[in-house]
Amino acid sequence: METIPNSQTFVRRPVAGRPRLTNHAEDRYIAVVAKRNQISISICVTSMVAAAIGKTISATNFRQRLNMNCLYPQVPRVCVPLSVQSRGARLKWCRQHENWTVPDWGNVLFRNESRFTLQPNDARVRVWREQGTRNRSENITYSAMKASWSGQKFHFDIATTGTSTGEVL
Repeated sequence: METIPNSQTFVRRPVAGRPRLTNHAEDRYIAVVAKRNQISISICVTSMVAAAIGKTISATNFRQRLNMNCLYPQVPRVCVPLSVQSRGARLKWCRQHENWTVPDWGNVLFRNESRFTLQPNDARVRVWREQGTRNRSENITYSAMKASWSGQKFHFDIATTGTSTGEVL
């Protein structure tokens, strides 16, 4: 913008590119709405913002405005709420196995429940949050499933004579 001498008017100079759809105040409003509704999907938040400011915003513009405000879609940390009994059971299990040796642990089968997918959409809920804020209470979702934390120990004895029913030949 430029001030014309001896005048109080401003003239906007032409700039390259497409004009912005939203101004800075609307960009801040988009970030505030996304922070308040972190677990809502972006389509719902976009429609809420569009109704409030009276402009239709594309999903791309919505993501760009959030990225400009340092908000990124992240998978929330999932915690299983532990009861006093389950915490005590875990502590008891740890104390029972603290003196195990490497061969003892070699007979234990741990089940890993890792989740992976070959498709880009893994159907996980994303939280709009700033980087480095994963452990804040508002960014944690609690799972309703029961906590399961154990291993299974197998003793593999190979019989050179006999059958699987225990009969000696």
